[in-house]
Amino acid sequence: MAKRIKFFTLLEVLAALVILAGAITATMYAMTASAKRVQRAERFRMESHRLANAVEFFMLYPPGASIDDKFFPYPNIQARCTYGEAELPEEMETVIGKQRLVTMTVEISTDNNDTLTKLSIDRIVQVDEL
Repeated sequence: MAKRIKFFTLLEVLAALVILAGAITATMYAMTASAKRVQRAERFRMESHRLANAVEFFMLYPPGASIDDKFFPYPNIQARCTYGEAELPEEMETVIGKQRLVTMTVEISTDNNDTLTKLSIDRIVQVDEL
């Protein structure tokens, strides 16, 4: 008796191709979504790093100091620091002796003044520094 060779039918081949195409589509969708999350995470990490550099500088130097390119070497990005009154309950004083509690706001922005991120911190400064 001769051995009979069995081939796949056209329907079976088409079903396998549809399943393969679905798996490839799902994989590409997952990879695209992952790439977008990685880009967002990298952008957040970079903005946080720049903000941390600026805050560290402004905390170490007295109010009114402007940040140098040596400490903030990011082209087309600016760091600004402003001071305002600290928000405390009415019965609490913000000035004790020669020291004063103020709110320091550090803002990172582009050259077009588009704010990337900012942070407000309460800080004690000398009264004569403001």
